[in-house]
Amino acid sequence: MIADDHAMFRSGFRAVLDAQPDMDCVADVDGYSAIEAVRSLAPDLAVLDVRMPKLDGLSAARQLMSSGRQALKVILLTTFGTDDYLRSPHVRGRCSC
Repeated sequence: MIADDHAMFRSGFRAVLDAQPDMDCVADVDGYSAIEAVRSLAPDLAVLDVRMPKLDGLSAARQLMSSGRQALKVILLTTFGTDDYLRSPHVRGRCSC
């Protein structure tokens, strides 16, 4: 599953993933819809943009990681040149950055 606030990015990234023989992108959604998509579709991996309106990737990741789905892996993406977002106390220790 891909969550990003730019529909064109989601569409392009989904096309790349769907072209892989061992991958199937089950959803591309905005941040606000990411939580529900994971609950209803149970993907193995959630790729989240760090900065999105309404629900950013860090908040979504926190909710998903505390939802009890231990098998879910989360990857956070950003175009920003700093990793300060990933070093927040709420995320540290729960991710490899």
